[in-house]
Amino acid sequence: MLCRATQQDVHASDRTAINGLQPWAEKGLAGRGVLIDFASYAERKGVEVSHFGPYAITLQDVLKIAEEQCTEFRNGDVLFLRTGYVAAYKSLNEDERIEVASRKEWCGLGQSRETTEWLWENQFAAVVSDSPGFEVRRKSQNISKCPNVLLLIWSEAPTEKEWHLHPILLAGWGTPIGELFNLEGLAKLCRKNGRWSFLFTSAPLYYTGAVASPPNGIAIM
Repeated sequence: MLCRATQQDVHASDRTAINGLQPWAEKGLAGRGVLIDFASYAERKGVEVSHFGPYAITLQDVLKIAEEQCTEFRNGDVLFLRTGYVAAYKSLNEDERIEVASRKEWCGLGQSRETTEWLWENQFAAVVSDSPGFEVRRKSQNISKCPNVLLLIWSEAPTEKEWHLHPILLAGWGTPIGELFNLEGLAKLCRKNGRWSFLFTSAPLYYTGAVASPPNGIAIM
């Protein structure tokens, strides 16, 4: 029998167990991680990426990179997407960081029906990126006043609201999303070893009523 929780159920108390992270925290996560290093790919190809604007990484990009890396996906993998956001953020000065933090825009995986179907078919145990939200965040009309913050104003919306991945992944499939991971060291090790798969473990905090936690993640090559 399928039971559906209402908003009243969710907010019945400060620490309701409905839709919390405790089921993940009880056992943690351990499995094969796979890194798609889009940042390195973009650098090699001379692709200009707006890390602090709505730059959409397409499924075609992901598949091209996987082919170059000789990476095969397996059911139950943890998908890691390195966009280059963390490295770009670290290069900003304090004023630029304040502006970026106020904009609520970032690069990430582009939404589409094709992308959603691909994620479902691969049955990823979790998805992770170094950007604030894994998927691309919609555009704004504001233009940056800081010279080192590259923001593209697109004539077309780079996201597809119908295929917004957060509700699909979290509420629809129960797939965890990892955000703002520092993947710089991992990317260097993958390039050094010529291998983009690894053992990944995560032990979220066990806290009833919480919906997010530090990942306590470890990648073992």
